[in-house]
This record gives sequence, C-alpha cells and structure tokens, in this order.
Amino acid sequence: MSNKIKLESGMYEEAKLKGIPFGVWLEGHRAEKGLEPTPYHGLSNYERLALKASMAAQGKQVPMDAYELTLAEYGIKAFGQFTDRVEKFFQLSDTAVLFPEFVDRTIHAAAIRTSLVSQLVRNIVVVQGFEYRKLYLNDTEGERQLSKAGIGGAAPRTKISISGVTTTINKFWREFRFKYEEVYMTPLNAYAFVLKRVGDQIGVDQTDDLILTLLNGDGNSNGLQAGLSIDVTTSGTITKLDFIKFCSVLEQPYRIDRYVGLKADMQKVWDMLSDMNNPPSQWAATSIPMPAGYEWNRPSVLSGNILLGVDSERAGQYVTSDTAQMTETEKLIRTQEVSTVVTEWGSFNVVDNNGIGAIDIVP
Repeated sequence: MSNKIKLESGMYEEAKLKGIPFGVWLEGHRAEKGLEPTPYHGLSNYERLALKASMAAQGKQVPMDAYELTLAEYGIKAFGQFTDRVEKFFQLSDTAVLFPEFVDRTIHAAAIRTSLVSQLVRNIVVVQGFEYRKLYLNDTEGERQLSKAGIGGAAPRTKISISGVTTTINKFWREFRFKYEEVYMTPLNAYAFVLKRVGDQIGVDQTDDLILTLLNGDGNSNGLQAGLSIDVTTSGTITKLDFIKFCSVLEQPYRIDRYVGLKADMQKVWDMLSDMNNPPSQWAATSIPMPAGYEWNRPSVLSGNILLGVDSERAGQYVTSDTAQMTETEKLIRTQEVSTVVTEWGSFNVVDNNGIGAIDIVP
C-alpha cells in the first residue's frame, strides 16, 4: 500500500526521548509523513480514550486512531471477536514493532475502565519523566479575596508559590512470562483477556492509593479534616436528611459531586433514594447537585462505615505518565520463554483538603 509507513524499533526510543507513549508519538509521525491526521492527533492516551467513549455514547461512528490505521495497513486484526493469532505480529520485522503497543493499550484501557481515578479526580496531569514538583495550597480565604479600594490605591499582595519538594511518581508493575509455542498460536483476543486482568488489578491498586491519599493526606497533613466528617442521626441508618447534610458539609465554593463507599453502605444509600418517587426531580428542589456515587468494596481501604465525598475539580490531582510501558527484558533461550515487565506510573496529591468530606454511617 502506498500510504503504509515504514516501522522501525527505534521509534520507541524516539517516543521515549519526547516523553510520550508510542501511540501518541505515532499520531504525530503519520501526520509528519503527509498522511491525514486522525481526530486524536495531539491528544494523550487518556484524552483519546475519553473522546472515543464520548462518541460511542452519542451513537456516533468512532474513527480509527493512528495505531489502528497502521494495523489495518499491515493486515493485522488485533481487536474484536475474530482476531489473528499473536504470531501475526512477528511475521515481519516491521509488524513486530507494533506488538508492545498492543500490550500497552490493552492494559492501559483496562486500568482506566476499572479505576475510579477519573471519576473522583478531574485534575489529571500528564508529565514527562518520573518526578514532578507538587502543587500545594496553604492559603486562607482572606488571602484569596480581592480588596475594595479607591482609584490609585495600592493592591494588597498575595504570594503564590509551588512546593519545593520533588515527588517521585509511584510505579505499579508486574513481570509475566510466556512460552513461544503456547502464546504465539493464541488468538490475540484471548491473549488480550489475560492482559486485561493485569490492567484491572492496576486500576484497583491505583484507586486504593487515591482513596488512602484522600483520607490520610499525601504527606503534608492534608487528608480528610475532622470538622468535615459528620455522623448520621441514628447509627446504622442513613436518612434523606443525613444525606443532604453530607452533600452540603463543605463550605462554598466547594461541593461534593462524587462519593464512594463500601457495598453495604452504598446499599443503604440506594435504599434511601428508592423511597423517593423521582429522586432527580425531588433532589433538584434542594438546590444541591445530586452527587454521583460509586461502590468500592475494599474494607482494607475504606475502613469503618463512611461515605467519602470529594469536590472532584478542587480536592485532588492525579499525575501520570499516561501509559502502561511494556519492556521485553529478556528471552530465556533454554526454556523458550519471554520475560515481559509491564509498568504503569501514577501518583496522587491533595491540592485542597477543603474539598473532602465524609459521613460515618456507624459512628
């Protein structure tokens, strides 16, 4: 095909030097070669997945991205109900270059699907490298207010600074090995099933890390404040009034728009809401936005019986390298095995703990 681009293993190094995932780099590379850019050109992995999900939810046709177009050009069917076998990637040196990205995006997509990170934190930052300087707000309302003054008066001054502490992004990783004969003859969708399980666990681990950070802080004594945690009126039961107090526990301009709880506690909330004839319209009468609730049945993380609420735009921040990085570390010739290490980088910090609240159902 005339528009088929030449693939080389060195492309991964080029992407690494730019600090971006291979799939993101490929979008720009195709455009540089004169091919028509896709709608995902210039977007991060997270943004690409979000745009695809949005188009699918609206019933629109979802265009292929640069990687999918490249697979089609080389005749590889990697996604869907009927796929080629793993060996298809390794029939040519060109197509072998595409296999790590297949592993990368399969695991990364599963991690995002399972994780509650994108629901609980709207402030997601993609960085290059594995360290960043953490933004930490320690101002007062008075320091944020504008001051009334006459013409020619001097403006009061507030100094804004960024934390001088450099934080290392957390690493979530796993090594797994496979035998040539067993895997190379396996359909890609069957192999993807195993990879998705790895991604699911990464999503669970990241969500656990986020919730613990919101509860306990990120090392700056900035977790959930005692004054923003309330109790229900009757232990073990949550009423509409209890829930309204929980949703309005934060001071302006903060508002709880997301909350998370154990299965048993979420069931009590769902039971309370089911007593309302039309929860959305009745709730609208309170002028308090109906927050979105999520079950996270991990007692080791959500200890006690609390509903943890956040202002998803103001409370926290997720810093990520935007990809699951796959590195084929070694080929074990004697046993005909390949050892593969998959790594996902991400870290959380609390930007403003005035945006975190809670209600204890069993005080």
